Amino acid sequence: MGELSGKDLLTRHDPISFTQDMNQFHRTSSLMLAQSQLLVNACYVYDASLLRMIQEYDDNLIIYPLELIAVDEFLQDPSIDAQVEADDFVQNAKRIFKRFDCDVALKSFSPEQLPVFYMLDENAETLREIQHSKENSNEMFSSMLDAFAEEIGDHKATLFLNWRNPLIRRLIHLSNAEKVKSALEILYVQALLTGRFPLKGDEMALLNDNLIQLIEWGTAE
Repeated sequence: MGELSGKDLLTRHDPISFTQDMNQFHRTSSLMLAQSQLLVNACYVYDASLLRMIQEYDDNLIIYPLELIAVDEFLQDPSIDAQVEADDFVQNAKRIFKRFDCDVALKSFSPEQLPVFYMLDENAETLREIQHSKENSNEMFSSMLDAFAEEIGDHKATLFLNWRNPLIRRLIHLSNAEKVKSALEILYVQALLTGRFPLKGDEMALLNDNLIQLIEWGTAE
């Protein structure tokens, strides 16, 4: 939406959410905008305090942190017919991403231009950060990180496939298993990059290998 002044916020009649996490802002802003939900980037020092002061100035304003919103509420279940139609495709995607400790689910959400959306809970994000740090650490520090990782309990990461997206709909009916796998893996990495998640070594290799594969398919006689 761009920049809004405090005066602009005072003229709004819909709820306003904010986040002090820049990565979280970039991960969820497109979803929020598609639902006509205003999300304010409050990452600078006094932003959150100023928002609370604005709310105190006008009791009719509803301003709350993004953490109080269940983002997955914006991810709707498609029709039963759609779920049946895509079931084989979804099960195949689950098998593909099992090695990345990532589940897959079919949802219907806006914007429809967004083919996939990656979401993980706090434990999964911590584990991901540990794994990324481990790739760039020495043996002693790596052992310490392993110990931290063992302390992490249940965790969940999910790649949501957007039923409304034309690319996903085409992939569901694509019979070439190798091309489906390649496309899904590229979309997975795209979702990570869009969410500003640092790529681990195997994910970077996944992107490179599939881009090479696309070039080979495009230049094949």
